[in-house]
Amino acid sequence: MEKLRARIQQNLDESDRIRKAQSILQRNPSSEELLTHLHRTDADIRILRNYFRHDLRRQKVRLKLEYMQRKWELKKTRLLFRQEQEFARLTRYGNTDIRLLLLGVSDSRRAKRLLKLRKLLGEIPRSAPGNE
Repeated sequence: MEKLRARIQQNLDESDRIRKAQSILQRNPSSEELLTHLHRTDADIRILRNYFRHDLRRQKVRLKLEYMQRKWELKKTRLLFRQEQEFARLTRYGNTDIRLLLLGVSDSRRAKRLLKLRKLLGEIPRSAPGNE
């Protein structure tokens, strides 16, 4: 709000300067008076231009920082969600053989029965680690 008030005030100041310049031109001034007035307005314009240029740079930096913070927060939440999913999967299946999970068996009792059946049929070697 304060920035808006400052900009409105600057616009009013500029319009006052324009009115003064017009009144000076109507009075038929000397060339020196006209040149000093022009130099003064040029300096004011340069000051305003530099102010707005630096203000834009500050806004860009601020927006970039906000974007990076949001990006980092999103990355963090995704990582936490993946960790929670992995933990839920591990607690759900317990010590079930991963090969049976890859077969699509979701019940651990059924997975153990299937594992015993495959051992008996000879599809899985009996001495393989993790099959006991």
